Amino acid sequence: MITRRWYLIAIALAMAGSAWAQQAASPPAAGGSAAAEASPAAPGPAAASSQQVIKLTLQDCLQRALAKNLQLQKAKQQVEQARARAKAAAALEGLRVDLAASAMYMGPSQSFTVPGPSGPVSLEVSPKHMETAQIDISKPLYTSGLLEAQQRLARQGVDLSELQVASRQRELVKQVEQAFYQVQQAEDFRRVCSQAVEQALQHLAIARAHFEAGTAPRFDVLRAQVGVANARQQLTAAENAVDLAKIALKLLLAMDTTQPIEIAPPADEVQRVSLDEAQCIRLALKKRPEIALAKKAVEAAQTQVVLADAADGIKLQAMASYKRQRATAFSSDYSWNIGIGLSKPLFDGGQTSANVKAARQALAQAETDLQQASLGVAAEVSAALRKLREAFQRLQTVQETIAQAEEALHVAQVRYENAVGTSVEVTDAETALTAARSNEVVAMANYHIAIAELEAAVGISLDEIVKYAGTEE
Repeated sequence: MITRRWYLIAIALAMAGSAWAQQAASPPAAGGSAAAEASPAAPGPAAASSQQVIKLTLQDCLQRALAKNLQLQKAKQQVEQARARAKAAAALEGLRVDLAASAMYMGPSQSFTVPGPSGPVSLEVSPKHMETAQIDISKPLYTSGLLEAQQRLARQGVDLSELQVASRQRELVKQVEQAFYQVQQAEDFRRVCSQAVEQALQHLAIARAHFEAGTAPRFDVLRAQVGVANARQQLTAAENAVDLAKIALKLLLAMDTTQPIEIAPPADEVQRVSLDEAQCIRLALKKRPEIALAKKAVEAAQTQVVLADAADGIKLQAMASYKRQRATAFSSDYSWNIGIGLSKPLFDGGQTSANVKAARQALAQAETDLQQASLGVAAEVSAALRKLREAFQRLQTVQETIAQAEEALHVAQVRYENAVGTSVEVTDAETALTAARSNEVVAMANYHIAIAELEAAVGISLDEIVKYAGTEE
């Protein structure tokens, strides 16, 4: 019995070596292992001539996204527009100087003659051509708060646009981190699928050895071959998922989708964090740009009310003018004036009162939006905390399951090698181990994504959250 057992083991090892040699010589039709994919000989001619692979860490991705993301660039351009509008509004209360000039050809020319000391003198009333040049100077003196409200509203527009950039940056960081960890998850799942192919090939070699020795039916070989085919199909799907995840990440980084990249994921450091939910919510209400944005929107709405109310107020303006022109019989070649102008709307059909009412309604809506934003942020923080706790617990459970599944597979393989167990036991154990490893990949990715979502929900990094809202377990 002992001699027969070692004979079967030797045959299995020989067949396994032959299978691996064949696989190394030509990649499997349904995908191939990760090692074959990484080797220089694996890519075809098109891949060999492609661009150089760019290696990216999470920090590299964040820096590139913040510098290159098109939506963020658009938001920054809107800030510059708002600053230009604020500068234009500030200039409204300054001194205004306008120059106007004209040259006209007129007809018919009209003139009359009057006696003079030396004889008749011809005087033009309407010359054939007229050239004029005029300078107008004006300066607002009092506008019932209209100009001040316009300037304040323009400055608030700058603040709003800057807060929108901060909000967009926060959302972009969250999206990049999620996309980064989804790439890591896809690559880890590809690794799990590659391991499943290796396990399936080993089991196929052992099943063939048993069949050749007459200790197992052909059914075991056929079942093992189906297992190899299924594992390779899963590996092919996993490789495609990696490509799709990388495309999603490259879009956020404003990169060419054909540019090959590799990510360098951080170490899978898992730590239990205990946080006070109420403190986290208070931190979020202070740190989140969306809350500051909603508050600034309330201030802008208040300014709009003042602006609408000042529309029918008294306006005073200082004015001066100097004009040069061709002299005629009844006009000099220059003229000037200086004075103060006053204006006050007396009746506008109710337009001002309607505008004030609309501005007050907009203010009430902005205040409601602030309350809604505060409630939404609180709900985001609560959900993120619960998701992080769940992700940590699931990860711990899954990691314990992997050790048990690995031991179960080892036992099933030993039993089958000794003709005590069945092929079904081995394939079931392999399936269970692959599922456990896949669950770990998902749990690890969910853990990192949960941290990213908590940081985005509060508005600061996890280390800062722990510093200000951490509690003793």
